[in-house]
Amino acid sequence: MQTDETAVAVAKSIADGEELTAEVTRIDALVQFVERTEQAIRSEIRGQSEAILAEVTGDIQRMWAILHPEDRIDNIRLVLPDADKSIDIALTFHGVELESPRITLSEGYRNSLGLCIFLAMAVRGDIADRPLVLDDVIVSLDRNHRGMVARLLKEEFADRQVLVFTHDRDWYSDLRAHLPQRDWVSRTLMRYGGPETGIRFDQPGGDFAIARADVADRPGAAATEARKIMDMQMRIVAERTRATARATSLY
Repeated sequence: MQTDETAVAVAKSIADGEELTAEVTRIDALVQFVERTEQAIRSEIRGQSEAILAEVTGDIQRMWAILHPEDRIDNIRLVLPDADKSIDIALTFHGVELESPRITLSEGYRNSLGLCIFLAMAVRGDIADRPLVLDDVIVSLDRNHRGMVARLLKEEFADRQVLVFTHDRDWYSDLRAHLPQRDWVSRTLMRYGGPETGIRFDQPGGDFAIARADVADRPGAAATEARKIMDMQMRIVAERTRATARATSLY
């Protein structure tokens, strides 16, 4: 009896082992399939990335020249520092080969490069007619280069619908001063007044509506807002007056 039970147990273990072996074989085949699929996808992504980058390199360099006219970049290309992890962009900056701008360029330069790449891809033929949305793209740029972004939008996207969002009041003022008002419309989000009024924007030419909305319950905030508006408007007037004076002095 003991011998029969042992034989049954051995037979069962052999059957279980065969099933386990078959399951391991199936899992191993599945793992290999996933690895091959992953490699094929990575290769496809790299190939498409190289093709797109080659197509837009000229646009990237042209837009960069607007943002940084004194800091030329050349020889933009893809590099693969780690075949299993990432794709990086290499370039020549002031004659120096940079294999990874993430390590060598400042945050402002990196963001400028990223913005140029994004905008260059946005003007590609198959998506060139879609609206372009920019949300606080100047966070790490200094005042001078923030003004260059306005110039870039004016020169490269005059015939494109562009939505620009920003929390930076100074840059908002710069955009209003430098972008043609016949082509661009500016709106300021007013303070939330409750579910009765909901989300509201100021009316065209009605910047002081934001201040007026606070007069009753926040007079100090209303006065501060009015001063900010005056500061912006006076700077715009001063810059336009100076530009007019310079143009007049040429004749």
